[in-house]
Amino acid sequence: MVQYLSREWLARLPRAEVIEPPGEETGPQPSLRHVVLDAPGGGQAHYDVRITPEGPVLAQSNGCRADITFTSDYRTAAAIASGTLSTQAALAAGRLKVRGDVGALARIASVVGGREALPSSLRDETGFVP
Repeated sequence: MVQYLSREWLARLPRAEVIEPPGEETGPQPSLRHVVLDAPGGGQAHYDVRITPEGPVLAQSNGCRADITFTSDYRTAAAIASGTLSTQAALAAGRLKVRGDVGALARIASVVGGREALPSSLRDETGFVP
Protein backbone atom coordinates (compact mmCIF):
# COMPACT_ATOMS: atom_id res chain seq x y z
CA MET A 1 0.00 0.00 0.00
CA VAL A 2 1.09 3.53 -0.72
CA GLN A 3 -0.21 6.45 1.34
CA TYR A 4 -2.78 8.66 -0.42
CA LEU A 5 -1.18 11.93 -1.53
CA SER A 6 2.31 10.93 -0.40
CA ARG A 7 5.19 11.71 -2.77
CA GLU A 8 5.23 8.06 -3.82
CA TRP A 9 1.48 8.11 -4.54
CA LEU A 10 1.71 11.34 -6.53
CA ALA A 11 4.63 9.88 -8.53
CA ARG A 12 2.31 7.08 -9.69
CA LEU A 13 -0.22 9.42 -11.26
CA PRO A 14 1.26 9.73 -14.77
CA ARG A 15 0.50 6.05 -15.24
CA ALA A 16 -2.98 6.26 -13.71
CA GLU A 17 -5.61 4.72 -15.93
CA VAL A 18 -8.65 6.25 -17.54
CA ILE A 19 -11.56 6.11 -15.11
CA GLU A 20 -14.33 5.56 -17.63
CA PRO A 21 -15.01 6.73 -21.17
CA PRO A 22 -17.40 9.67 -21.57
CA GLY A 23 -20.06 10.11 -24.21
CA GLU A 24 -19.45 12.17 -27.33
CA GLU A 25 -16.57 14.64 -27.43
CA THR A 26 -17.87 18.17 -26.98
CA GLY A 27 -14.76 20.22 -27.73
CA PRO A 28 -12.02 21.54 -25.43
CA GLN A 29 -12.58 20.38 -21.88
CA PRO A 30 -11.66 22.28 -18.71
CA SER A 31 -8.93 21.14 -16.37
CA LEU A 32 -9.62 20.43 -12.71
CA ARG A 33 -7.19 20.53 -9.78
CA HIS A 34 -7.67 19.12 -6.30
CA VAL A 35 -5.63 20.88 -3.60
CA VAL A 36 -5.33 19.24 -0.19
CA LEU A 37 -4.15 21.61 2.52
CA ASP A 38 -2.76 19.20 5.14
CA ALA A 39 -1.32 16.35 3.11
CA PRO A 40 0.87 13.63 4.63
CA GLY A 41 4.38 14.92 5.16
CA GLY A 42 3.07 18.44 5.76
CA GLY A 43 2.06 21.18 3.41
CA GLN A 44 -0.13 20.95 0.34
CA ALA A 45 -0.55 18.22 -2.21
CA HIS A 46 -2.35 18.58 -5.49
CA TYR A 47 -3.17 16.65 -8.61
CA ASP A 48 -5.07 17.40 -11.78
CA VAL A 49 -7.96 15.72 -13.52
CA ARG A 50 -7.89 16.02 -17.29
CA ILE A 51 -11.04 15.40 -19.28
CA THR A 52 -9.99 13.46 -22.38
CA PRO A 53 -11.93 11.71 -25.15
CA GLU A 54 -11.23 8.48 -23.25
CA GLY A 55 -12.55 9.85 -19.94
CA PRO A 56 -11.26 11.64 -16.83
CA VAL A 57 -7.57 10.96 -16.16
CA LEU A 58 -5.63 11.77 -13.00
CA ALA A 59 -2.22 13.35 -13.53
CA GLN A 60 0.49 15.14 -11.63
CA SER A 61 -0.14 18.88 -11.61
CA ASN A 62 1.91 20.48 -14.35
CA GLY A 63 1.90 24.01 -12.98
CA CYS A 64 -0.54 25.34 -15.57
CA ARG A 65 -3.58 27.21 -14.40
CA ALA A 66 -6.58 24.98 -13.73
CA ASP A 67 -10.03 26.09 -14.83
CA ILE A 68 -11.63 24.68 -11.68
CA THR A 69 -9.93 24.12 -8.31
CA PHE A 70 -11.31 22.01 -5.48
CA THR A 71 -9.77 22.56 -2.04
CA SER A 72 -10.20 20.44 1.07
CA ASP A 73 -8.46 19.03 4.09
CA TYR A 74 -6.87 15.58 3.98
CA ARG A 75 -9.70 13.89 5.85
CA THR A 76 -12.26 15.07 3.28
CA ALA A 77 -10.04 14.28 0.30
CA ALA A 78 -9.32 10.78 1.62
CA ALA A 79 -13.03 10.13 2.25
CA ILE A 80 -13.90 11.20 -1.30
CA ALA A 81 -11.02 9.22 -2.85
CA SER A 82 -11.82 6.07 -0.86
CA GLY A 83 -15.49 6.26 -1.81
CA THR A 84 -16.89 6.83 1.69
CA LEU A 85 -18.01 10.42 0.93
CA SER A 86 -19.42 11.76 -2.31
CA THR A 87 -18.13 14.95 -3.84
CA GLN A 88 -21.67 16.34 -3.77
CA ALA A 89 -22.06 15.61 -0.03
CA ALA A 90 -18.66 17.20 0.71
CA LEU A 91 -19.67 20.34 -1.23
CA ALA A 92 -23.05 20.53 0.49
CA ALA A 93 -21.42 20.20 3.91
CA GLY A 94 -18.86 22.90 3.14
CA ARG A 95 -15.98 20.42 3.46
CA LEU A 96 -14.96 20.86 -0.19
CA LYS A 97 -14.56 24.32 -1.69
CA VAL A 98 -14.68 25.07 -5.40
CA ARG A 99 -13.40 28.12 -7.25
CA GLY A 100 -12.92 29.00 -10.87
CA ASP A 101 -15.20 28.52 -13.84
CA VAL A 102 -18.24 26.92 -12.23
CA GLY A 103 -20.01 27.09 -15.59
CA ALA A 104 -17.31 24.80 -17.01
CA LEU A 105 -17.94 22.39 -14.17
CA ALA A 106 -21.61 22.28 -15.08
CA ARG A 107 -20.68 21.51 -18.70
CA ILE A 108 -18.66 18.44 -17.72
CA ALA A 109 -20.92 17.20 -14.94
CA SER A 110 -22.17 14.34 -17.09
CA VAL A 111 -18.57 13.19 -17.66
CA VAL A 112 -17.33 13.37 -14.05
CA GLY A 113 -20.54 13.21 -12.02
CA GLY A 114 -21.28 9.96 -10.25
CA ARG A 115 -17.90 8.44 -11.06
CA GLU A 116 -15.41 7.11 -8.58
CA ALA A 117 -12.78 9.66 -7.61
CA LEU A 118 -9.94 7.18 -8.22
CA PRO A 119 -9.60 4.34 -10.71
CA SER A 120 -10.16 1.07 -8.82
CA SER A 121 -6.64 -0.22 -9.56
CA LEU A 122 -5.12 2.88 -7.94
CA ARG A 123 -7.60 2.93 -5.04
CA ASP A 124 -6.89 -0.76 -4.29
CA GLU A 125 -3.19 -0.03 -3.73
CA THR A 126 -3.77 3.16 -1.72
CA GLY A 127 -3.84 3.59 2.06
CA PHE A 128 -6.07 6.40 3.33
CA VAL A 129 -4.97 6.79 6.97
CA PRO A 130 -2.86 9.91 7.61
